[in-house]
Amino acid sequence: GRFYRMVYRESAARLDGLADAFARSLAGRDPTERARRVLAWVQGFTFERDIAGLDFVPPLSAAFEGRGDCDARAMVMAIILERMGIDCVLMLSREYSHAMLGVAVPGGGVRFPWGGREYLVAETTAGVGLGMIDASQADFSKWLGVELGEPPPEPQLRHRP
Repeated sequence: GRFYRMVYRESAARLDGLADAFARSLAGRDPTERARRVLAWVQGFTFERDIAGLDFVPPLSAAFEGRGDCDARAMVMAIILERMGIDCVLMLSREYSHAMLGVAVPGGGVRFPWGGREYLVAETTAGVGLGMIDASQADFSKWLGVELGEPPPEPQLRHRP
């Protein structure tokens, strides 16, 4: 998880212009529709792994060259959505050798429970809708959630005087 948090911190500001462009083009749309549109965009990337290096295409290269594997695409999507104020969690599975994104938006579909919240799953490498996951990868005990950006604020308890 530390590797992905470090990459997020180093890459997020470099994608501000792209995130702003998405925010402008999706202005007025609800958070679920914003997530659907960004998901469709990253699903259109060319699948590519950097096996000669870290086995990870950096988010900047992935976003502007339209290429990357599951974790690169999920990172790009997380950066864009988090910059638009939509909470996300990176989903990693060693058992499935896969990464996806969990998105905190309303809507139907499969939800990944993590950190007291439930995130709608976003499969970035297959052309499936938000909230859909292959049944062969749906055992959430085999997934780890990694919070990349600032964690959502804790609910404040109100005390009566």
